[in-house]
Parts: sequence; structure tokens; C-alpha cells
Amino acid sequence: MDSIIFEKDEKIKEIQLKDLQRTQSLAEFNGNLPSNKPVEHYNFISELQEQLDKNNVEHTLDPIMVSKSHMKTIPFIQKQYDNEHCIESYLFQRLISRIQLKGNYNNDLSNTSIGIGYDIRGITLAIGTNVHLCRNMCIMGMSNLSTTFGNNKMPFDKLMKVFLQWISELSEQRTRDTEILQKMEDVDIVGKDAMAELIGNMELAAVNSAYINQKESSPLNITQVSDFAKRYITSERKDDITKLIDAYNIGTNILTHNKHNIENKWESIMNFSNFIINRYGLVKN
Repeated sequence: MDSIIFEKDEKIKEIQLKDLQRTQSLAEFNGNLPSNKPVEHYNFISELQEQLDKNNVEHTLDPIMVSKSHMKTIPFIQKQYDNEHCIESYLFQRLISRIQLKGNYNNDLSNTSIGIGYDIRGITLAIGTNVHLCRNMCIMGMSNLSTTFGNNKMPFDKLMKVFLQWISELSEQRTRDTEILQKMEDVDIVGKDAMAELIGNMELAAVNSAYINQKESSPLNITQVSDFAKRYITSERKDDITKLIDAYNIGTNILTHNKHNIENKWESIMNFSNFIINRYGLVKN
């Protein structure tokens, strides 16, 4: 890839790590790296892969989704390459990707995955389960997401220690996620009344978060709850949506494949998952 062109309404591009490594570095552009992300995005992703290699964890890296939001281009680089769209002239400050684990952490249904986020606020890491059929990401539990920003922020070096701890406990992580997903398959939500109750509870939480108490998270925002309801109402297999896992898959599909707000993707999936887990008592305290 030598050029990147965002079409008029295009907000996201998918590129490979080797392409990201050719883009402008944040240190060169700003003169330094901030404490909440003291490493370039391409070096950060490479470091995660190196740690997995050291621990003999087979893996693959998904395409990297870079956002047009907060993107900058460097004019003198464009002139140097005589190409206003040359990849070397871009500085990307918002991106996400996912590392898919293989081997013992993969079967025909799902695999353990690492979510990566890098934006103007800082760095996000998440661990969860990727469902192969729909490519939905499931992040279940507050301990499965760490950031260098926000209310629960931690220093970068601690973030990396958390990542290494995750690597050391991959088997336990996979067992926990599998058990929760199995419990979702055992919970009945038969009929319109059960779905209406679930959708109503999510709508109340969304309205509270949007208009009353912005500090409280919601499982989905108002637009996403409407999308959830629309997908259920118009589903050709609506009568087959009888288990909690069916409803959970609708929500995670909306969040996983949302390309409009990528910087909050992993946190949003965790919030939705935790809502479902707590609402239906899937994990004993």
C-alpha cells in the first residue's frame, strides 16, 4: 500500500501493521510521547506480538482499523513523495485492532482474542472471546479491560504487567468465558414480553446515561438500543430468538461491527456484557 484515500463519507480504513509502520510517528510530530502512551502504536502492537511469541502463544493480527478522526497529514512529506495521499504523510491517532489466539485457545466455535485500542486519550487492552460465526467479540468482566486513561487508569508499565498476567492465565480465562456463554444458552427469554423487558431495561439505562447521570455507563446507547429493537422486530427468525445467548449476540454484533465510534468499542462491549451478566445473575459473587 503506497496511498491511502478516504472517500467523502468514509471514516475508517483497514490497513496492515507493515503499512502502519510507514506512517508518521507521534514522537516526530509532537516532539515527545505522552505518559499515557509512551510508545508508538506500531511498536506497541509489535511488542504485544513479541510477548505472545516468547510465551509460545500462536496468534494472528486482524487488520488495523485507523480512523479519519484526529488524523493529520504532513504537507512537506506529501511534497517529498509527490503524492498528497502517500502513506508516509499520515499521522493516525485513533485505531483499534485485535490479536486472535490460536492453538489451545481456539476451536471450531470461538477463540480467545486480545482487543487493542490506541487514541488521543491513551491505550486500551482487553481480553475476551471471539465467536467465529459472527466475529463478535465478548469481553466479560471489569478485570478483562485495562486502560491508561479514565477513572480506572493505570501507568503503561502496569498495563503491560496486566497483559503478561493474562497470558499466564489464558486457560483459566477461556474456561471462565466458555462457562458464562454456556449459561447464556441455558437462560430462556421466550416471547415478546421477555424481549420487551430486556429492551426496556436497556433503554432506561441509556436514557439515564445520556441525560441524567453521564458518569453511569449503559449497556447500549439510545441509538444502539433502537437498532437492537429493530433487528429483533424485523428478524426472519424472530421465533428462534428464545435464549439469552441470542439476544447477547444481537448486542455484541452491533458493538463489534460499529465503525463510527471505534475508540470506545472494547469498553462498550464490556459494559454490555456486564449488564447481561449482572441482570441475569450469570456469575456468583
